[in-house]
Amino acid sequence: MSPPPSLKSVFSFAVVLFSINQVAIAQSNTAKLIQDGAIELPSRTAATPGLYEAIRSKQAILIGEMHGTKQPPEFAQGVVETLLSQQRPVILGLEAVGTKADAYIRAGQLDSLKAHWKKLFLMDGRHNSSWLDLVWRYHRNPNVTLVLFDQTDEQIPHLSRDRSMAENLLQALQKRPDAVIVTLSGNIHNQLKPYNETETMGYFLHTVSNTPLQQNQILSVTHFYGAGTMMNSQGNGLQLRQVPDNSGEFSTAVPYQSYFLLTDMFPMWNSLLFTRTVTAAESPK
Repeated sequence: MSPPPSLKSVFSFAVVLFSINQVAIAQSNTAKLIQDGAIELPSRTAATPGLYEAIRSKQAILIGEMHGTKQPPEFAQGVVETLLSQQRPVILGLEAVGTKADAYIRAGQLDSLKAHWKKLFLMDGRHNSSWLDLVWRYHRNPNVTLVLFDQTDEQIPHLSRDRSMAENLLQALQKRPDAVIVTLSGNIHNQLKPYNETETMGYFLHTVSNTPLQQNQILSVTHFYGAGTMMNSQGNGLQLRQVPDNSGEFSTAVPYQSYFLLTDMFPMWNSLLFTRTVTAAESPK
């Protein structure tokens, strides 16, 4: 016969069981949140009526991405199309570099823009073919104001970069105050609070002295994804990367291939785009 368990072992087992139960509760709460709130995106690039209900009260929608992925630019197009379908003008901003590209866009010089962005693409996967498609779709649309809000060719101090990006967008908003800002940038820049004690573009948009934006008017979107590929640099040069699927309940809670979700589960963002399979963006062709 086995000896009776000690009080210590019973207590340890109870702690483990409690911990497992807490994890299960947290997981089930996440699943229910997704099931109750996920807005399916049958096409990320098209207007989605349900999406408009979620974004209609916002003055700025900041879409985050891992650079070198196709899905966030597609979602940016879908957000723009959703707003335009409701006669809402848009300021479309990209974390793209400066004055040469602006000149090519104004002149309608697609080949020159492609050649310029091919060189920039090699830095970190930005300025890719998906970004190019997005810019060229709207560059002559009278209801869309394009803003390439990253450092210009004249250069600005690196430490001022996020503040400069925010001020570039606010200058465009000052000229067109009836418009909704829609931006595409790295997942850190669009955070609404400082990251590692460094102020972000998203933070500056609602804190600089001249801003008309309140924090509750800004939707900050982080991109979650399952398996797939991306083309970017993570400190060791531009590479095609295979992404393992660590999405867990974000994949299993609903059968959607892609969805949008308003959520307060993150301290830095207040919504997310989910993509079941993420796909690498390519160099402009």
